[in-house]
Amino acid sequence: MDSILETLTERERQTVFECLCAAEREEFFPEWEFETLFGITRNQLSGVRKNWPEVDTHQSEVDAALVGSMNHLLNYPHGQDELWDRYISVRPDAVQSTLNKLLALGL
Repeated sequence: MDSILETLTERERQTVFECLCAAEREEFFPEWEFETLFGITRNQLSGVRKNWPEVDTHQSEVDAALVGSMNHLLNYPHGQDELWDRYISVRPDAVQSTLNKLLALGL
């Protein structure tokens, strides 16, 4: 496992995975806007999710998928707040905390 990811708790790794799964869904981010928002395609994000947690955070595609999924779920006006609990088992403040930790670690 990547050294940055080793510093995350199991709960934080699960949070990242859940955000990847949610971001992959078109309910949160329409296809026509996805690549503009994330800087990668939905298929590339899917590849990161499928390989999670055995990913290399030094790859720009992985960085874009991890940071983008958490950041956009928290800040993009997707209008799907009622779906949050269906895909993500922690509150937004826990996602923000995990994102902050990854960013502080250099992701």
